[in-house]
Amino acid sequence: MVSIVACLLKNEKAAPILFSSLTKLEYRGGDSVGMATATEDKINFKKGSGSLKDFYGKLDFNDLDGNYGIAHFRWATHGNVRDINSHPHFNNSQRIAVVHNGIIENYLSIKEELQVEGYEFKSDTDTEVIPHLLDKFTSEGLNLEQALYKTMDFIEGAYALAIISLDEPNKVVATRKDSPLIVGIGEDEYFLTSDVPSILKYTNNIAYLEDNEIVILSMDGVVFKDSNGDIIEKESEIINHKPYEEEMMEYLMNHYIKKQVIAIENTMTELLHIRTIVNNSRENINKIVFIASETSFYASLVGKFLIENLAGIETEVLPVSEFKYSPNTFNDKTLAIFIFPYAKENYTLEALDFINKRSKTFAILNLDYTPSKINADYIIQTQIIPETSEPDNKANESNLILIYLLAAVLADDEELIEKILKVPPYIEEILEKSYFENILTKYYK
Repeated sequence: MVSIVACLLKNEKAAPILFSSLTKLEYRGGDSVGMATATEDKINFKKGSGSLKDFYGKLDFNDLDGNYGIAHFRWATHGNVRDINSHPHFNNSQRIAVVHNGIIENYLSIKEELQVEGYEFKSDTDTEVIPHLLDKFTSEGLNLEQALYKTMDFIEGAYALAIISLDEPNKVVATRKDSPLIVGIGEDEYFLTSDVPSILKYTNNIAYLEDNEIVILSMDGVVFKDSNGDIIEKESEIINHKPYEEEMMEYLMNHYIKKQVIAIENTMTELLHIRTIVNNSRENINKIVFIASETSFYASLVGKFLIENLAGIETEVLPVSEFKYSPNTFNDKTLAIFIFPYAKENYTLEALDFINKRSKTFAILNLDYTPSKINADYIIQTQIIPETSEPDNKANESNLILIYLLAAVLADDEELIEKILKVPPYIEEILEKSYFENILTKYYK
């Protein structure tokens, strides 16, 4: 999982806010970190391999000057864990800097062509072709936005990109395809991020960039453009989740833990909904396929075990990024179950559109999604807000509860259903024990 943040501020230094925002994405993990900010005549940057904690003492990002910039935290994919492979990546003159989330599938052929033209590559990554392409097209007379559109025509794969250039100061240009990128709109400050919680400290006015759209952050505000370069109006949403620090303080001790119990109890109320879904589809399915990613993928593996052993229905689990390689898995006798991730990413939506034409679909959503905008035959929305820890506790527990209920209903196992419905009272009983608060006091720091 890769994390991108960017900002443009009218009255503040960018680096401290970029680093603070990255720390809110630390739960996603990573082995390489980097940041670039710009002043009038220089892109200032620091990057290297290691976790964010490694960098607390190793590098001081906060001393980077400039009121706009980009930052990145990644797990190494193309190119191993070396400082030179960390983002951002640059053109040869270091006047263009890029951070990237995703995979450029045709980067090798592009790299070979650029090397023939004299471009020098310093890293082993797929990303480095992007600043060189931007350099090539701006050298031909295009501005940064035009060069980005032309670059998008050349590259294949999934990407979210954030770009700064000394030739167009006080501007951040970004785009996405099949990889999440979210825009935050504040008072005299504008943000990009891979996940909403990272910027809630600064703004809760959020807009979601769609595939092949471009967003420009500048001193004049935020401009969205479609794939043809035409300016478009973009509706924003006010996110009511509290910033991470406030939520931790408010729900520290039993209040925070009990919120997880309440979330599970809310999930229990979906039993009737699950019965309806099963009754409407039971006679017409002979196979179930889970499509999920990250923690939800492992919850789906539990679902495969339960459904096959309790209900005797063949069940398969596919990572959402791989569904297109298994088109023959789906037919009109298949029920495809989608567990949607927290960051709004297009892999899941793309998979849903593809499979809707072949099979019945069932989507499990969290509060990041609007059900009316999800084109599935059946939808259940849990009352779970985004997690701020890698274990993804509330979401995983709620997804598992739904999967257990689904397996029990498919198997007509009322005894198991009764046992599942007793889970929240058991957890509450444990929480009432005084030793539990003592454990929290001792270990939560």
